[in-house]
Amino acid sequence: MRHHRVAVVLALAAAAAVAISLPAAGPVRAGGDPSVAAVMELRKAKDALLPKLAAHAKWCRANKCIRESRDAWLRVVSLDGENAEARKALGHEKKNGRWYIPAVPKMTDTPPEFVEQAETRRKAIIDEYVAKALAVAAEAETPVAVREEATDGAVAADPTNDAARKAHHEALVNGQWVLEETPAAHARHAELVAVFKTKFDATPIPAPAAAAASDTDKEALGPDAVAVDSHFGRVAGTPRNDEVGDVARLQPGLEALFRKAVAEPRSLRRMKVLLFPDHAAGMAGVNRDARFDAGQKAMADALLGMWAPGTLDYYCYGETPAGRREASMRAAAGTWLFWKYQVDAKKGWALEGMNHWLSDIVLGTHKVTYFRPQEYAGNQVISALSDALRADGADWMQLGADLANSEEWPGLRGILAKDVNALGPEGLLASYVFTRYLIESRPTAIEGVLTSVGAIEPPDQWFARHLQSTPEGLDRRVRRWAAEVVATAPAAAPAPQPPVKAPDKPPIAPPGTPPAPPAKPGDKPPVAPPVAPPAPGK
Repeated sequence: MRHHRVAVVLALAAAAAVAISLPAAGPVRAGGDPSVAAVMELRKAKDALLPKLAAHAKWCRANKCIRESRDAWLRVVSLDGENAEARKALGHEKKNGRWYIPAVPKMTDTPPEFVEQAETRRKAIIDEYVAKALAVAAEAETPVAVREEATDGAVAADPTNDAARKAHHEALVNGQWVLEETPAAHARHAELVAVFKTKFDATPIPAPAAAAASDTDKEALGPDAVAVDSHFGRVAGTPRNDEVGDVARLQPGLEALFRKAVAEPRSLRRMKVLLFPDHAAGMAGVNRDARFDAGQKAMADALLGMWAPGTLDYYCYGETPAGRREASMRAAAGTWLFWKYQVDAKKGWALEGMNHWLSDIVLGTHKVTYFRPQEYAGNQVISALSDALRADGADWMQLGADLANSEEWPGLRGILAKDVNALGPEGLLASYVFTRYLIESRPTAIEGVLTSVGAIEPPDQWFARHLQSTPEGLDRRVRRWAAEVVATAPAAAPAPQPPVKAPDKPPIAPPGTPPAPPAKPGDKPPVAPPVAPPAPGK
């Protein structure tokens, strides 16, 4: 599909690409710490290596070893992304702070008499640095950031070195080095899809009936309300809401999936979902409900769904059945995340990343987002991404891999402190990719990460404790992981629900989170203040 290839635009419309080079080395202070002395020696070795690689590249060029010359310059760029001499030799051009990388040129074969000599020279130049890097990485007391610098540097200097690849936690699969996390992701994803599908297939669609509607259902929805008892409690709607049974059917599978992917969820046995066919009907129900005061009714009018104050009664009045199914699913998941981990709208990447990962498996739709396309009309790249994310059948993993290989990738540290309204399309997609990485490739870490995020622990601390990484080091791995997962993915199974056109109105707020007053035309989407969802049931 065309939106799958939004990479054409994400490539910055001018053949620009991203070479994920090592970051500039951070400062170290001399002293008695052996790890400090080791990293200083390592950086000295790298500084000495760069001119030797440059000289080797020139020697290769002079002897018509064009491939070897190009590879040597690439090694320089991998170790020092701003090396002007190497960039110029490779034909890279910097515009507006971005390096534009041309297509790989055609190259002549290396003269046979220089093949062995070129390889011998290369190894003689890089072996000392690689040995130093691996020695630093192997020390048990080496800090996380230093170990990342060492292993990243070893692979950047010599991608053919098996020991460097293994120290970098890579595995050789079908003759290709990939991150250790990549093969596990496919198996874990298939397992989690099967958990949901097994429960979903075993759950019949209940038939809504007027006799099942309570008096309170009829007060909210009207005298012709229909309802079904559900896994969480009750789903009720009007005769125009054909999705009442579908919403109820999703609940057992959603709970089983959350349990397998994250942790045992708190009971939602008191939850009632009240479905309305459109915004006007939903607001009529809200206005009839004495539990909403005037201010809360005004807030509800700006959104597509809202909890009745202090309860687990969820008013859902989006414009399409697909949007209402997704909203009701997110209401449950968001409540679990808040009750167990204190993850709310302020922790935007965690809430939205989890919501859209669940949407992928449970529904195959992404109809609820916290950005308006018109906000990005002036940015061709982000505007195209905004449209692609909302498209029917959008493959968010493919889009995420495309984004990760572009200059528009926001970086993990760039999304960690943002609330749901500040993420934007690129931050939302990066949140989804990071969450999917955690759930499917680092499953033993996900609970610890969510606990630390909810407790507002500094990211550097929880990255080191739960993920044995820095935000920047894991960012490089996640970007590569996204590309590898897409490149090696099996054929996708069809989603259980058909996609439906996205609604035009602003999305619902996270469960239990009152919205801001109605947005004026052109304003940002309603901000979701940090107000707690309903209290958990006993």
